[in-house]
Amino acid sequence: MTPDTVQPDSIRQIITELADEEKPLVNKQLVELTDIKSDDLAFFDQMWSGLGLTRKLQLINRLIELAEDLAELNFDAIFKHRLRDSEEEIRCKAIEGLWETEDSSLIEPLIKLMQSDPSPKVRSDSALA
Repeated sequence: MTPDTVQPDSIRQIITELADEEKPLVNKQLVELTDIKSDDLAFFDQMWSGLGLTRKLQLINRLIELAEDLAELNFDAIFKHRLRDSEEEIRCKAIEGLWETEDSSLIEPLIKLMQSDPSPKVRSDSALA
């Protein structure tokens, strides 16, 4: 194992550290969330629910930037879960993060957002996705 390889248990440590709103986000940690496994995603979701909007926006914006800069990174699972977020801004950012995905399983959730989301911005963004 190389020093840059993260062991599975350390993914949860990274997620725990991301929840500390006093600490800056570190790209080296964020890239480890690429292709996140379902059990780690559930842990991420638990952490996410305890965050304030400012930290949520910092995280999702940074993930979007990283995915745009490094095509091999895939945060789609995280973005998909954010489509159900209670915050309009987060749902819009999740749609932005999924912009280039070709996953057909997103068709139905995006149609539901387009038809019934309470936010006109989310409805508009999902229609354009």
